[in-house]
Amino acid sequence: MARCSKKQKRAVILRRKRILKRCFFSFEKSSFLVKTVLWNKIKKLDVAFKEYNRNPRRVGRKRSTDWCDNGMLQMEDFEFIANFRLSRPSFEKLCNQLRPLTVKEETFAKNTVSVERRVAMTLYFLGQGINYRTVANQFGVAVSTACHIIHQTTKAIVDILTPEYIKFPENDAEYLAAMATFQCRQIPNCVGAIDGSHIRILRPTECSTDFYNRKGYYSILLQGICDGDGKFLSVSCGYPGSIHDARMLRRSGFYKNVLNKRWI
Repeated sequence: MARCSKKQKRAVILRRKRILKRCFFSFEKSSFLVKTVLWNKIKKLDVAFKEYNRNPRRVGRKRSTDWCDNGMLQMEDFEFIANFRLSRPSFEKLCNQLRPLTVKEETFAKNTVSVERRVAMTLYFLGQGINYRTVANQFGVAVSTACHIIHQTTKAIVDILTPEYIKFPENDAEYLAAMATFQCRQIPNCVGAIDGSHIRILRPTECSTDFYNRKGYYSILLQGICDGDGKFLSVSCGYPGSIHDARMLRRSGFYKNVLNKRWI
């Protein structure tokens, strides 16, 4: 049988001592009613102490992982793309790229979550626009575990894939290749198309007026530059929705690189 922790024992004993001390010093002054109340409190503490020793420690329930273990394998290709926004070959390639930063070692205390499941949880969360609890129920993990895995995997995606896939042209060959994507659409002498977008968020608890945009809701700003094929060349995100697009441009990394004559 499980025993109560040392911290619980200490708390019970200290409470009993305080009550007994009150009884002792007020023995002559207190009425019979006060003494009865204090004595009842002591008896309740005794019952609670015995209850701590009698009840076994709570054992966590086993979570179902049937959907991610069997459901993902049985999905048709179009179902897989609808759920995770990637084809199976692209999903496997992404897992291999993120493996160095997301793989965890097995321990005697618990089984680790595989890289494939971590990536699937993150893609499912980002692609479906759902909350952490829904992801946790689908993949058989705790809500806190789902939150930690999604944040960790998203950071790995940014650290590993951003330098490889989101980069502005830096030499003549890359400039000509970017301009060719617009030239075929009869837009000459153009390297990229720039625009901003508002990402809707919940009302922040602090400085909420800074995030209230001209469209009538709370948001953060995303600025993107794409080539003629829709491939991102530069991304800047996180500024409050109330600031002007020109101000965001001046604060972006793209503008600083242009001033430093690194780009263009």
